[in-house]
Amino acid sequence: MEISTRELAGARETVQAVLEELGLSAYLFEVEFRNEAWEVRVDCATDALWQSATLTVSAPALEAAARPGAGRRRLMGEWAPQLAACTGTPPGS
Repeated sequence: MEISTRELAGARETVQAVLEELGLSAYLFEVEFRNEAWEVRVDCATDALWQSATLTVSAPALEAAARPGAGRRRLMGEWAPQLAACTGTPPGS
């Protein structure tokens, strides 16, 4: 499936909004459409180091997270445990 520049820009914008709402203070990320889903690589600062995580989200789930609401909260809930070290929040909090 071909992804347009507009779709990629929209995906990046949504991912950035989710990461900011999760409270990551210092991070870099990349978004790529792969195997019918969005793959997000996040490099983020922890207390003393940088951590990398690769997250996967379906196209419909990322589209649902584009606006504040249940879709975004659901995605934040899925990603929060994997990025907890970057926010200073223990997993499961």
